[in-house]
Formats: sequence, C-alpha cells, structure tokens
Amino acid sequence: MVYPFLFRADGRPPKVGLTTRSSPEQLFKSIETHARTIGLMSQTWMLTYGTYRPFGRKREYLEFYQNHNKRVREFFKTRGEQHRLLELCFEQGQAWAELCNFLSKPVPEVPFPHANRTDPKRKLFNRALNRIIEPAYSSLVRLRLSGAR
Repeated sequence: MVYPFLFRADGRPPKVGLTTRSSPEQLFKSIETHARTIGLMSQTWMLTYGTYRPFGRKREYLEFYQNHNKRVREFFKTRGEQHRLLELCFEQGQAWAELCNFLSKPVPEVPFPHANRTDPKRKLFNRALNRIIEPAYSSLVRLRLSGAR
C-alpha cells in the first residue's frame, strides 16, 4: 500500500482517506457487480487480490478488505497520527463536508462526483460475456480450493 511510503518519502506525514463500505458483504456485492462489467483480465484485480475474478472467493476478498482496513488503522495509531486518517463511508452520506473539513478546504457547491461510470454498450457486452464465464470460473476456483486437479 502507498501510505507507508508517503510517510517516509519527504518526512511530512500525509493525510489519508480510507474509504469503507457499510459492511464487508456490501463491499463484496459491489465487487461482484463491478467484476461483471469489466474486461476479463484486470491487472488491477490481480495485483490487489491475487486473482483476476472475485467469483468463488468471497472469504478471501472479505478477509483482504478487513485486514487492509485493520492495517491502515494500526499504522496510524502506532505512530500517534490518527488525526491524519479520515474514514469515509459514502453509503452513509459522507462526502464533501467531511472530506473538505479534513483537508481544511471549502466545500464545493457541486454534487460529489461519481467515478467508475462505464460506457453502456461496453457494460452490456461485459455483462453478457461474464454471465457465460462466471459459472465456469467459479467451478474451477472451487475445484482448485478443494485440492482437485
């Protein structure tokens, strides 16, 4: 993760925002939904989670999420820098006010931006393709996790 590097980079501790979800299960639901709309071989997923797809790996993804949040919180706590960490859960309505206050910036008069919007045609294609691939991938993952070859 990048936050430890930023603490060492120039000696000036950064402020860090940790975005969370209302529950780990809600995060996984979002991950699965997103996975159905993206291309099959996302390098970001492989680098982050060690797998290209989340299907059949709920336990691993939830553990990763919970451990990541725990590591981030502990990192700041052990340094006495909790004031430099802001946890935001956008599902609970947190957005501009909390973020801008944390950064000592004025609150903009525009709605909070929504990222990760996908071209509708591409999204439809990816969903159709993933409907075919997801069951097969999930079966392979279960076989692999059970030790079958």
